[in-house]
Amino acid sequence: MRLEINDIHVYYGKIEAIKGISVVVNQGEIVTLIGANGAGKTTTLKTVSGLRKVSSGQIIFDGQDISHLPAHERVEIGISQVPEGRGIFPGMTVLENLEIGKYFRKNRASEMSEDLDRVFTCSHVSKSELLKPAEHSLVESSRCLQLVARLWLALKSCCLMSHQWVLLQ
Repeated sequence: MRLEINDIHVYYGKIEAIKGISVVVNQGEIVTLIGANGAGKTTTLKTVSGLRKVSSGQIIFDGQDISHLPAHERVEIGISQVPEGRGIFPGMTVLENLEIGKYFRKNRASEMSEDLDRVFTCSHVSKSELLKPAEHSLVESSRCLQLVARLWLALKSCCLMSHQWVLLQ
């Protein structure tokens, strides 16, 4: 797996939010974007995941130019973004929230069941419980696990690093 961001420019209307960022991420690497508020960190991740359009430049994932690929097709090729804030459905159980992450999976149901069992074993969260506020980021991150993403994008590193199940992948 390799992600290459080559001189991308992204606009919000007439305002240029990203002015030519270039980054390479190789398999197994953890890369952090650090900057002040308004520096373009969130916009960069949204652009890689397909939620913002590239005005110029390229985004290459595994040798394929995905610069103009719709967000849902990026999910299908293994790119997943942990939602910022409350990207969960509060009226649903933990299990129901996690099952949403399986939508694009093409592998066997038994493998999906094994992944869910792993999440519940490591998180000590009950499948049938409604979500507690403290569990929101865990469930958001766990949903990416259900997608079997090859590239995880998170706006807050704690979403990925604070949960022991990440180490099991």
